[in-house]
Amino acid sequence: MHQVIDESIRCGISTVFAARSKEEEIELGGYKIPKNTPVVQALGVVMADEKWWSAPQEHPYAFPPFGFAGKRKCPGYKFVYIKATVFLTSVLRRFKVLPHGDQQLTHEQGFSTHPVEELWVKLVKRQV
Repeated sequence: MHQVIDESIRCGISTVFAARSKEEEIELGGYKIPKNTPVVQALGVVMADEKWWSAPQEHPYAFPPFGFAGKRKCPGYKFVYIKATVFLTSVLRRFKVLPHGDQQLTHEQGFSTHPVEELWVKLVKRQV
């Protein structure tokens, strides 16, 4: 289940970002950023960009779902795995999850990754 959750997070990077502020003025991408201005970077988008990475899914920082480790890792990451596992096993034990109609899933990246159109699924009760 842990691997299913990891793959879901990897494929649908929700909001992996970094924020920094500098105590001096900096230039970033041709723009002057005043000192002490928070700068937020959508890491999930940058880390998957072939312009900067020759193999975007293979470099060491390709999959940082809860931060890059150590003291900077999200303190609630274990709770997320437990909660997701309990939810998924409860639903999947009782229902089959099927696509509704012939929808095709396409997504776009921005500050967060999201489907272009709403994705609909149907739950069909499993026969015991």
